[in-house]
Amino acid sequence: MLNRFIDYISAKKLILPNSTTLLAVSGGKDSMVMADLMLKGGYPIHIGHINHHLRGKESEADAKFVQTFCEKHQVPYHQYDIDPYLLTHGNLQDRARQIRYDKLTIWANEYKCEQIATAHHLDDRIETFLMYIMRGTGLNGLSSILPKNEKIIRPLLWATTDEITSYIDKDGIAYREEAYNELLRLIG
Repeated sequence: MLNRFIDYISAKKLILPNSTTLLAVSGGKDSMVMADLMLKGGYPIHIGHINHHLRGKESEADAKFVQTFCEKHQVPYHQYDIDPYLLTHGNLQDRARQIRYDKLTIWANEYKCEQIATAHHLDDRIETFLMYIMRGTGLNGLSSILPKNEKIIRPLLWATTDEITSYIDKDGIAYREEAYNELLRLIG
């Protein structure tokens, strides 16, 4: 999997030479695999974690898990705690996404990270594509999730959920269950 990961990054020109990447890490399967592969690939990274405070103690445990991972691997760790009140206006999922990307962009600029990596994978891309079709999108919307969009890169966009799970099982990657994603799917 590591070779495919590195080959994908190279083929899509996702990471600039001699640059640092800010990883958006929730602590779930996808983002922990991305963090592991970035470390094994020798890419300089920072890790950013956004605590949405939507699941009480579970949210706190996610943040501590990611922080501990960073300490163990000597990776710079950045955390932002969203005031839950900020998520009470408008669509929760859209508002949370906007806050996340705004904060990630601020960190990337502050810490001189040339790109921001999210752990979207092939199944996310297919799901988004089908959602756009069901909404009746025009031709512009059919591109779904792109491997690169300005500073945002998605180095796992080639991998399926099954491949990610297999890698976790084979390499013993620790992760936290992502009840947050399920919560967002249920409410929005």
